[in-house]
Amino acid sequence: MKEKYNRPLKFIIASIVPRLLYRTKLEKGVNQKIRYAKRELKNNPNLNWMVEQNHYRIDDPLFSGYVARRIDPRGTRHVFALVSASHTVETENNKKNEKVGMNKLAQKCGVETLPVIQAYQRGNLDYGYTNEQVVKNYRSMMERIRELKKTEKSLGCIIAPEGHRSEDGILGKGESGVVNIAKNLRPIMVIPVATYSDEKLERDKINFGKRINLDIGDIKIYDENSKNMNIDEFMKDLAVALPLKMRGQYSE
Repeated sequence: MKEKYNRPLKFIIASIVPRLLYRTKLEKGVNQKIRYAKRELKNNPNLNWMVEQNHYRIDDPLFSGYVARRIDPRGTRHVFALVSASHTVETENNKKNEKVGMNKLAQKCGVETLPVIQAYQRGNLDYGYTNEQVVKNYRSMMERIRELKKTEKSLGCIIAPEGHRSEDGILGKGESGVVNIAKNLRPIMVIPVATYSDEKLERDKINFGKRINLDIGDIKIYDENSKNMNIDEFMKDLAVALPLKMRGQYSE
């Protein structure tokens, strides 16, 4: 991963692109929350972070990267992201796919991508993953995360807790495995990042020039003694940063 790391490219993609190619609006309080997260990471070098973002467009990860760089501009944490296994390997059939291209771009920016076989892909003939492959993939992913926890001083994680892009933009049910990852990374700061728009956005294309609203929900820090870690709490902290109509089952 280090040999692929292109620092200037990371700066351009994470800092300039979201503000230059989109009409990005930071909601009230976002900069204050970013300063808080940045301060906590600076004061506690062993604190890991997780950026969790709602997911309904292929360009969502650009805004996770934007927040990640703002909270840790010096790149003091080894960053990994969970991505769909079907997008991590380039084949003749998918090499022109935007999602595969974004995955390769993330790697060049120093982000380690960990392939995940998503719940909806299990037993789906379009993907061809067996139950055994799903179990093997999950174990391999968790082993790599535990290995990183041992070998790296501290970590950053980018994740879409819904697991699958929403079809209608409404927040879907969170995957419980997200909490298991967070527990393995304690002490950890969880940063819920929400993006939305009052304009019509394309689900499967880059939304250049569109207005994107970016907000951050309730940031929480969990240590080894934290007992109130569950997926509903994670999702509600994300939902409060979204318009009411996009919160789905987490509207209360």
